[in-house]
Formats: sequence, C-alpha cells, structure tokens
Amino acid sequence: MTWGEEIGHWSAMPEIGAAVVYGVPGDASHIGVVVRTTPLLLSVEGNTSLEGGSRTGVAVDLKRVRIGRVLGYVRPIRDEGLVDEWGAYDEP
Repeated sequence: MTWGEEIGHWSAMPEIGAAVVYGVPGDASHIGVVVRTTPLLLSVEGNTSLEGGSRTGVAVDLKRVRIGRVLGYVRPIRDEGLVDEWGAYDEP
C-alpha cells in the first residue's frame, strides 16, 4: 500500500493489470492481479485452494474479487506507447 501511494499509483478503482490488495486498514494480507473488470471483477490469486477458503493453499486460481476485503489497487506502471486501453501489449 505504502509503495503504491509513494509512487502515485494507489487507486480505489480497479483496472486490468492492477494489483488488488486485500486486508484491513493498516494491514495488507493478500494480493492478486486484476484480469477482468466487467461484467465481473476477477483476479488471479495464489496461495489459495480450489475450494476458495484456504489462506494456506497451494493453488493459483481465478477468483471473483471480494470488494468488502479490498483496501485498494496498485495501478501498473506502463509505457503508454505499448499498452492499449484493454491492457494488451502492442508490438512496436
């Protein structure tokens, strides 16, 4: 959280490629990467189980972002000439 704030990339709004930071105020405890924003907000998260309830799992899975646990998002650092509005890499 602090690093995202320091570099000016902390946000309350999700976007593809952003890190979604979970936890309680002052204590970030989990992170994922936003891969979809509509119609569902989805992220790829590790240290989970396929059933979804474990914090000590061994799987990487696609998850629906649990808004109630989100502290915020760290927007990706991008070279604006290389990434389009959909987050896709555009070969030079």
